[in-house]
Amino acid sequence: MKKFTVRRITESVLSDFRELRLEALRLYPNAFGASYDECTLEPLPFFAEQLRNSYIFGGFDLHNTLQGMIGVSRSSLPKLSHVANIWVMYVRPEMRGTGLSSGLMEAALEATSSA
Repeated sequence: MKKFTVRRITESVLSDFRELRLEALRLYPNAFGASYDECTLEPLPFFAEQLRNSYIFGGFDLHNTLQGMIGVSRSSLPKLSHVANIWVMYVRPEMRGTGLSSGLMEAALEATSSA
């Protein structure tokens, strides 16, 4: 039995998304292009815009707690419409080894291949 579900993150869990994003930036600053110091100053609407402009999927544990995420965006240029970019991937340590990262990657690939 899976210990998680994967679904697109919506604004209903915006605060949880912001918290997880900042956690990833704080704990693994070299893994991301964004900076914790800069992003921690951003208001919630900044994070809501990320949800609207990208496919961002979350991995939720059996208690419906956000434990991981992947963000992927597609090029808006017609000649590059086949190109996608994964700009964030993070899974909390306690959920590593559960298959959550694979589930997140599958969701991102499916979303970009059907769009």
